[in-house]
Amino acid sequence: MQPIEGRLSDLITTQDGRKIFWMNPIFYGLPIQEAQIIQEALNHIHVKVVPSKGFANADLQDIIYRVKKRVGEEVSITVESVNDIPRAKNGKFKAVISNIK
Repeated sequence: MQPIEGRLSDLITTQDGRKIFWMNPIFYGLPIQEAQIIQEALNHIHVKVVPSKGFANADLQDIIYRVKKRVGEEVSITVESVNDIPRAKNGKFKAVISNIK
């Protein structure tokens, strides 16, 4: 048998132990080019966004609201506007990174 190759993404772990895989809907309809979610701790998530034209503070607040709706109100959310998201050697980046062991 040959190995199956596909997308590999980390899971977000909530404080109550749930595992969340599909975080993409957080960004639907927002003026961003790309985004990355990094779980630094059970109670802290860092979101990097590459904004498109028209991105405003209201969009930043909307991202925070949407993340909290999925992971819980008690989680601290930091949103950082960046020019680009660092790529791996293959030219891609992980959409979700969990630093939870």
